[in-house]
Amino acid sequence: MCAMISSVISDKLIISGTISKSSIRKIFNGIGLIVPMIAVLLLSMVTCANPYMGVALLAFGVGFLGCNSGAGFQVNINEIGGDFSGILFGISNTFATISGIVSPYIVGVLTPDSTQHEWQHVFYLTAVIYLFGAIVYILFSKASIEKWAKNCN
Repeated sequence: MCAMISSVISDKLIISGTISKSSIRKIFNGIGLIVPMIAVLLLSMVTCANPYMGVALLAFGVGFLGCNSGAGFQVNINEIGGDFSGILFGISNTFATISGIVSPYIVGVLTPDSTQHEWQHVFYLTAVIYLFGAIVYILFSKASIEKWAKNCN
């Protein structure tokens, strides 16, 4: 849902010319990482006495990740890669898969007894990763085609 809403809003902002495409990508990518970060931090405080709150926070946070695909970094690949955007997406997705391979091991190391305190560390680490990603993207991203992707014919 957030992916569709963010893409419609970003398209309207681009067409209106009120804000640069680069700023739009940074705003929506920031929303798509900061809101889940806050949800994960709140999730770290939820106890087993209130599992529905945990599910709601997790669903809320993951839902906002859609801003990344609707108007954030996933759309940005097409803008910077030009004719090479498919290859660029494949390469970036390959590196992104590493976290899915490594994270179960890290969680196992951090939660040997599966206590709430141990799981809080996992959620804090997740929040730090979200924050780091948001800061790096906001500081270094742009929405114009890269020099290496121009004039490929």
